Amino acid sequence: MEKSKLNMQNQLIFANIIFGAILVMSFVAILNIKNSLGIAMFTAAMITLFYFWWGYVYFIMSVKPSCTIQEYFFDYLMVLLLIGLFYIPMIGLENKAVIWLLDCLILFVLSVIKYYIANKTEKNRKKKEFVDKKMKTNSLATVALILFLVIATKFKLELLAVWLVFIMEFTHMIYVSFFSKIYETE
Repeated sequence: MEKSKLNMQNQLIFANIIFGAILVMSFVAILNIKNSLGIAMFTAAMITLFYFWWGYVYFIMSVKPSCTIQEYFFDYLMVLLLIGLFYIPMIGLENKAVIWLLDCLILFVLSVIKYYIANKTEKNRKKKEFVDKKMKTNSLATVALILFLVIATKFKLELLAVWLVFIMEFTHMIYVSFFSKIYETE
């Protein structure tokens, strides 16, 4: 079997194992959440997890698997940040919503960087278009997350800011599932 195909299959298996492990951890997390803000963070974390898992699986299958230490490092950091989205609601800090939003913001910034790196190295026009669209989409999400952080910190509307993350990602997933052709394969 070709080395890159084997690498892709290994990364696909690894991505699914990580997704499953975080799902199991999330069920432990939900048992420790006792307020509406925690429930909102958990709900938004679930859709964020699905969004990043779905995008990562499509990326490694349709564009390219991670090959460099830099790409693996970004993958590792993003997994840690995804785990943090489930852990943060359980901690007893007063400003945990702001920490959670910062975690989400850093996650999206890293994804933009990862897509930027892929965009520079990709030669195939169709793949490059996909990477470019994902980079733009996640850049817009990054700007929205900065706005949500302002809402949470300046106006003390943490619950609203977290639900806005959920709404942003949910509507994006509906859009790409039913209206956009971004995830259609050749």
